[in-house]
Amino acid sequence: MIDNKTIDNNMNKITLSIFISLLSVTASGQNCIFDLAKKHFAEQGDTLKIKAVEFLENNIDIHFTRTYYFVDSVGNKVDFSEFDFPNFNESRQALRALNLTPIPFDIPDREQLTANQIIEIVERGFRAWSKPWNRNLSFEDFANFLLPYRVQNEPLEDWYNTFRERFSFLARDRAADIVNSVNSYLKTWFFSSFSFEHRTEIEYTLSPSQMLFRKQGNCQDLCNLSVYIMRMLGLPSGIDFTPAWATSSFNHFWATYIDENGEHRPFEGVTGMADDFVVFREPSKVFRITYQKQPNMLADKIPTDEIPTDFLRMRNIIDVTSDYWRTSDLVANITETPKNGITYISVFNAMRWFPVDWAKVENSQARFRDLSVGVVYLPLNYENGRLQPSGYPILIYPDRTKKELIPDFENRISVTVTEAPRYLVYKEGKRYAFFYWNREWIHVGVRMVEGNNTPFTFDNVPSNTVYLLISEYSRGRERVFTVREDGTLERW
Repeated sequence: MIDNKTIDNNMNKITLSIFISLLSVTASGQNCIFDLAKKHFAEQGDTLKIKAVEFLENNIDIHFTRTYYFVDSVGNKVDFSEFDFPNFNESRQALRALNLTPIPFDIPDREQLTANQIIEIVERGFRAWSKPWNRNLSFEDFANFLLPYRVQNEPLEDWYNTFRERFSFLARDRAADIVNSVNSYLKTWFFSSFSFEHRTEIEYTLSPSQMLFRKQGNCQDLCNLSVYIMRMLGLPSGIDFTPAWATSSFNHFWATYIDENGEHRPFEGVTGMADDFVVFREPSKVFRITYQKQPNMLADKIPTDEIPTDFLRMRNIIDVTSDYWRTSDLVANITETPKNGITYISVFNAMRWFPVDWAKVENSQARFRDLSVGVVYLPLNYENGRLQPSGYPILIYPDRTKKELIPDFENRISVTVTEAPRYLVYKEGKRYAFFYWNREWIHVGVRMVEGNNTPFTFDNVPSNTVYLLISEYSRGRERVFTVREDGTLERW
């Protein structure tokens, strides 16, 4: 187990200001760092390393550190470092006692790296590429999943040497064995806080030194820690994620490695083994994070303030949904065409409709590609900072058949809401509110459990729509449902 005292003090004390002060090359114009790196490899006659420098140069403009500083109640900047404390719990308690406010800001990578650092990044990347398990690794996969010096937008640090000193003993001779070696060790001391962690500062991705110091993190941090170590060991690795589960709440990130055959293999960061990963419920979409800018990104078409969620503003994600779940294209009827011509498709997640993909509206229709089956979707527009329905819910059945759910007020029905494991268990003395969807949630009524008066039946409601029953003790995890012709419920 890693002890706090063994954590390299130089690593822990790195702050962004110190890191930036380490710049060893100054030049007029930021492009000079890449010119100097290319000149270095040109003198060696190494055209492939020049290509690697050009890859970093051509894509660095979308990469940045997202971090923060603290201010007090009157707005004065306050220096606070968690590394000044013996452990994370004490630093967290001290921060809460000070009642400071975090102020987030971004620093472009182009302003943080030097020519010498670019050269070293390329040199160590090529040393890693020569590992025997990388014999079928393409340049594109090398450049996106082994060469990069960062994983997401965590604070940038000179992490490599520290990780090499601490984790080189985890090296193995096969790709899957490296994954198992790394994660078997990490889960002995790194705590997986997942989605229930509430950070005192801001919701952001931890730096490498913070992960070592805190010894805990959410699923993004777990992935980052595993990926950092595996890349240091020469194993190409990256991150896939679903922005929202389609039939449950929240989102999830997991890691992938590239095996001896050049295939991506998923695994859970820290907690999972190389061969036990399973997507056991419907993901809305699954995206893979690359270093490289990808074509046809929404942020290249409209201003970012017209995009409703951070992940849709990214320029470096690939849709890999079909690698994990059966998918289908969907042509949605759009009743309200937005000014910018872009509409979104959403899933019901944590009690709201959450946008997970986009499409252009043409002739009052929008085609969404590779959506998971077994899911209810709702088209949305995003204008003036608000999401509004742009069509009716559409159900994609597991067999890929589709049904548009337009409320039918001519054929009204009675809906009996029965109990179901994992979805609903009635509790004595508790109240439950029933709703149906018609461009918004329409409240039908409230019932209280008294003796044997369940299941509840709600009469005279429109058919052919989605419904929702919310308890007074709700934790925001209720699921929408439809009603079959025989009156039974189908939860989504």
